[in-house]
Amino acid sequence: MDMFIQGTQSTEMVQLETQTRRAEVKVAMTMVQHNIPLAFSDHLSPLFKECFPDSKIAQKYSSARTKTTAIINKCVAPYLMDELVKNLCDQPFSLATDGSNDTGREKLNPLTVKMWSSQGVINDS
Repeated sequence: MDMFIQGTQSTEMVQLETQTRRAEVKVAMTMVQHNIPLAFSDHLSPLFKECFPDSKIAQKYSSARTKTTAIINKCVAPYLMDELVKNLCDQPFSLATDGSNDTGREKLNPLTVKMWSSQGVINDS
């Protein structure tokens, strides 16, 4: 009750909230990395609660499609874009393009950026 009166949270509650947010971001990034549809995230909160009933983080986890999309688009994507721009400014890179001769209504014009990083090669397979 004192917590609500004073407007402060206990250290344990703040730590649990931080761990839960970290879990939500990690799950969102894993879904993106493995090209899993974001609609699948609607099923994860109930699944985690059922599979891990003794975990406070799993019980507090609540990231369905809307929140997962917001995490990806509003939090992670801007950070990764900034990191990409920094790397492109500091390191050599090359651009390759290949126009499409598709006779359909939509034309594809893929753009590939190959970059070298001082952190080494990142192999995404």
